[in-house]
Amino acid sequence: MFFNIYNLAAIHYDKKQRLSILTFANGEILTSKRKPVVLLNYLCLSHGSTLQGRIASTQFVLGIKQKAPVMVCLTMNCSFFPTQSLRSEGCVWVQARLVTNTISISSTQTRIMITDNSWVDVDIGIRSVKKQLERCKEYYTRITMPLDKGKLSKII
Repeated sequence: MFFNIYNLAAIHYDKKQRLSILTFANGEILTSKRKPVVLLNYLCLSHGSTLQGRIASTQFVLGIKQKAPVMVCLTMNCSFFPTQSLRSEGCVWVQARLVTNTISISSTQTRIMITDNSWVDVDIGIRSVKKQLERCKEYYTRITMPLDKGKLSKII
């Protein structure tokens, strides 16, 4: 499977079709028989780590336990955040960098606008989406900052 992850906007699993749907910012759609976490693991491995390694890093750096965003490629700032539990079939993985706006549909549904004026509707509230977007930004900021010598001396 070859594609440019830079334009991959979202990945979700369609239970009826038993396929993962990959939606790109240019409107292109690909399908895969593999589950979203398998696809994300492949993308992470292609950029130097495993999915679990990326999740562990995010959890450590941000001090969080659940729904950790995944930085697939640091050089292109391609991070995906989950809308639900990692293994939930209803989880949508959204690339944070491509999100231009969020619109509340209801208290439990949000429309996420993507750079090309397309959108993805997700089954979580707008506050949760905004929190996930903030987590992605915060992780990128922290991981690209120089290491604090004071913190480093504590572990050495």
